[in-house]
Amino acid sequence: MPDNNATSFQDLKIIDPLRDDHVEYLSEELKVTKEEILKTINEVGEKREDIENAIRSRQ
Repeated sequence: MPDNNATSFQDLKIIDPLRDDHVEYLSEELKVTKEEILKTINEVGEKREDIENAIRSRQ
Protein backbone atom coordinates (compact mmCIF):
# COMPACT_ATOMS: atom_id res chain seq x y z
CA MET A 1 0.00 0.00 0.00
CA PRO A 2 1.27 3.51 -0.68
CA ASP A 3 2.96 5.30 2.15
CA ASN A 4 0.27 7.99 2.48
CA ASN A 5 -1.60 6.02 5.18
CA ALA A 6 -4.49 5.15 2.88
CA THR A 7 -6.66 2.41 4.31
CA SER A 8 -8.71 1.71 1.21
CA PHE A 9 -8.97 2.61 -2.45
CA GLN A 10 -11.44 5.35 -1.54
CA ASP A 11 -8.88 6.90 0.83
CA LEU A 12 -6.09 6.88 -1.72
CA LYS A 13 -5.08 10.33 -2.88
CA ILE A 14 -3.00 10.20 -6.02
CA ILE A 15 -0.39 12.89 -5.64
CA ASP A 16 1.86 11.66 -8.43
CA PRO A 17 -0.04 9.11 -10.56
CA LEU A 18 3.18 7.65 -11.91
CA ARG A 19 4.52 6.65 -8.48
CA ASP A 20 5.04 2.93 -8.77
CA ASP A 21 3.65 2.12 -5.32
CA HIS A 22 0.39 3.91 -6.14
CA VAL A 23 0.10 2.17 -9.50
CA GLU A 24 0.83 -1.18 -7.89
CA TYR A 25 -1.80 -0.59 -5.20
CA LEU A 26 -4.41 0.42 -7.78
CA SER A 27 -3.52 -2.61 -9.87
CA GLU A 28 -4.03 -4.97 -6.94
CA GLU A 29 -7.18 -3.21 -5.68
CA LEU A 30 -8.89 -3.14 -9.09
CA LYS A 31 -7.43 -6.45 -10.29
CA VAL A 32 -5.99 -5.05 -13.52
CA THR A 33 -2.47 -4.73 -14.87
CA LYS A 34 -0.18 -1.82 -14.12
CA GLU A 35 -0.17 -1.06 -17.83
CA GLU A 36 -3.96 -0.71 -17.78
CA ILE A 37 -3.72 1.70 -14.82
CA LEU A 38 -1.13 3.85 -16.60
CA LYS A 39 -3.12 3.82 -19.83
CA THR A 40 -6.23 4.92 -17.96
CA ILE A 41 -4.37 7.67 -16.10
CA ASN A 42 -3.14 9.01 -19.42
CA GLU A 43 -6.67 8.89 -20.86
CA VAL A 44 -8.66 10.42 -18.00
CA GLY A 45 -6.18 12.38 -15.91
CA GLU A 46 -5.32 12.12 -12.24
CA LYS A 47 -8.71 12.07 -10.51
CA ARG A 48 -9.15 8.85 -8.57
CA GLU A 49 -12.87 8.67 -9.30
CA ASP A 50 -12.27 9.01 -13.04
CA ILE A 51 -9.62 6.28 -12.98
CA GLU A 52 -11.79 3.90 -10.96
CA ASN A 53 -14.88 4.52 -13.11
CA ALA A 54 -13.01 4.16 -16.40
CA ILE A 55 -11.44 0.86 -15.37
CA ARG A 56 -14.63 -0.57 -13.90
CA SER A 57 -16.60 0.37 -17.03
CA ARG A 58 -14.22 -1.75 -19.14
CA GLN A 59 -14.74 -4.86 -17.04
